[in-house]
Amino acid sequence: MFNKGLIKKLAAVVISAVTLFSVSGLSSAYVSAADTNHFKFADIDLVVDVPKELICFTRTTTNNNSYLEKLGVDEAAVLTNNMIANKIYLEAVPEDVNYEVVIYGNTASNSLSSFNELDEDSLDSLYKEYVASQSSINNDNIKEELLNSSIVTINDIPYFVTDVYSLSNDVTVYTRKYYTVVRGYTVQD
Repeated sequence: MFNKGLIKKLAAVVISAVTLFSVSGLSSAYVSAADTNHFKFADIDLVVDVPKELICFTRTTTNNNSYLEKLGVDEAAVLTNNMIANKIYLEAVPEDVNYEVVIYGNTASNSLSSFNELDEDSLDSLYKEYVASQSSINNDNIKEELLNSSIVTINDIPYFVTDVYSLSNDVTVYTRKYYTVVRGYTVQD
């Protein structure tokens, strides 16, 4: 049911140790609205508030953004094309770039229901299938190992959360992924 190509992460460092976002316009308990930048992604019916201390990049980032080099690109078009190809809507990093938060989104398969509309048994079954699909991703460039997994509820929306250890070109990365289906869209950060 899960397309591994859809839910593969970008080869860049993706660590979202603490999600400080609000989904569907509800304010986060950690950050006041005055301390955030507000983003709306109509394509995936998603609204997020990102703490102002994070440097944000979206598909509309322009060449006059002085932080492009933080992501290793010289031109905004390269970033935009990469984001579109990988179904990324937002990348956010702190000034020291010691972690990166990435929000992916896509239209959900017709066979996937919104997680908040599923009964407990259906959600648990889908969760087990998702965890199995994430357990041992190995390809030519990246080896991943699933360390922990759980279901958490944020703003009444269940998320499948996985903690993953990745090794790529002798670089170790620890990642926390949040995955949900809401209103016909898959969202992963």
